[in-house]
Amino acid sequence: MPPFHSKKDGYIYVDDLKIKVEKADGELMFRLAHNVGMGDNVQFVGMGARQGQAGRQAEYIYAIGQNDEILSMLDWVGQDRLVFGKDVFWSVQTARGWKNPVSHLTSYLVWVTVNTWHDYEDEDKKVIDRTMEITVYGPPKCGFEKLDSESRFDDHFWLSTRTLTAGLLHQNHDAIAIQGRLAELAQLFYDSVYTQGMEDTLEKAEWKGCSGQFDDIQVQAVYSMRRVGVCLTDANATIELHTLDGSKDMYMGSYNGTLPQIRHLVMAAVKAWETEEVKASFGRDEEVISFFQALQQK
Repeated sequence: MPPFHSKKDGYIYVDDLKIKVEKADGELMFRLAHNVGMGDNVQFVGMGARQGQAGRQAEYIYAIGQNDEILSMLDWVGQDRLVFGKDVFWSVQTARGWKNPVSHLTSYLVWVTVNTWHDYEDEDKKVIDRTMEITVYGPPKCGFEKLDSESRFDDHFWLSTRTLTAGLLHQNHDAIAIQGRLAELAQLFYDSVYTQGMEDTLEKAEWKGCSGQFDDIQVQAVYSMRRVGVCLTDANATIELHTLDGSKDMYMGSYNGTLPQIRHLVMAAVKAWETEEVKASFGRDEEVISFFQALQQK
């Protein structure tokens, strides 16, 4: 597992190992590896007990056969295309794509996350310690072959600034289409909630910091330096919406969730805003105000 294959006393060692077992699902099929510090200068900066340290991370996925043999392994390092977890079901990668499917032969999948830590000032990045987390994914009831063929990008791709940016950089058509859908949802919130009373409430609030409970959705909004930010959070997703003074548009600044989860979050907020009770719950929030006051003083 490069670049984490350095040895101690002749053996590859791990200082902290965690193993868990889960059921494979559509999210795993469209998961992207989160590799940090692989051949570039980007790295984790240690905090707390790891003050003065820096870290690197690499992730891998393996398809394992009935006799516990490795059928295929995905190593995201150096890939010049957008590679998903489901691509492990192909055992051969060529310049034109993938071939030799193994989904029908796969008994389970193994996702491995490796982290190493070194002294921040050490140019050689000599490993201080190494941690590894292994997740074994068993097959769903439908089996791996059907999971692979029927999982849809729009339903299962986990959206965040990092993952969607990766899709756009690789000119993935599904990612480009989803970016447009996120823009439509942001504008729907602007037209149906923000301009239908939320803007007025913010205008009336001193320091312009407000919050409210829209059924199961926690909403926070703040006006600062001619910019409005609205954060919506429920059990499954979080989004931040932004607009500028005088603008007729709203855009999604950050997001965490699948497209169906984010769509549900926005649609539920729009529906809840139709009731006077929910509108009345949205008002001045001292904690929100104090937080942004502290930010402005830094």
